Amino acid sequence: IVSYATPGSYDVQLIVTTGLQSDTLNSVNFIVVRPMPDVQIIASSDSVCLGTQINLQATGASSYFWNPGPGLVSSDDTSVSVSPTSNSIYSVVGVSDVGCFNTDVLSLTIIIPPAMPTISMLDYMLVSSPAFSYIWYVNGVEIPDSDTMIWQPIYNGNYNVRIYDQFGCTSISAPFTFTWAGIDTLPNHEIRLFPNPAISKFKIDSDISIERISVYSSSGQLQFSKSGDFKSLEIGSDTWSSGLYLVRIKTATSEYSRHLIITAP
Repeated sequence: IVSYATPGSYDVQLIVTTGLQSDTLNSVNFIVVRPMPDVQIIASSDSVCLGTQINLQATGASSYFWNPGPGLVSSDDTSVSVSPTSNSIYSVVGVSDVGCFNTDVLSLTIIIPPAMPTISMLDYMLVSSPAFSYIWYVNGVEIPDSDTMIWQPIYNGNYNVRIYDQFGCTSISAPFTFTWAGIDTLPNHEIRLFPNPAISKFKIDSDISIERISVYSSSGQLQFSKSGDFKSLEIGSDTWSSGLYLVRIKTATSEYSRHLIITAP
């Protein structure tokens, strides 16, 4: 029995002798040793969030056979999808076009997603419990550019926040019903906002001292803010996008809000 350590073509020499006579036979390139296939399992990561599906791709051979594993029955597909519920090991046998075979093994680590976040309200703003990153939703629709812990709603509705940890695992909160009774309750006899709709600028006049003015876009992003002690303020809006805005005005005793429409010049 002869074993060859490396692929290639090998000559064979056979010598036969009776003790008195002998003969030799030389065969050139008589043995051809094929390489084993370089079988590999490729995955986007060696860890996966609990409840998340991950794709496993086999490469390096002509055909494959996946051994049974958690969430995986025997399969001869090039790629398989699994959703393990605990740390798991998966293996595949790859066969070359000349019948040589090799095996690769992949260990997947399960990451527990973050606990369901909670939403609280502070000064008419929604605050998520701490997380690595955030996305807010209103009435089931994702709010653009809402990757902040604190969100300023501009519409009444049901709000959710989806949080992520540093591994990308996610969890979403229960709905938080936001109802702002102060919408459009700006008392005309005290505070005036004009013109509305506005084109390039608008003005706020007040009979009482104003402590803070904040303007939010329809997506909830802070567009303008000014704090101080004043009764009149002109705000330029010539660079703002056309659309609906929310103006919040805080005095020493109350807080008011009104929708403002900006139209393109």
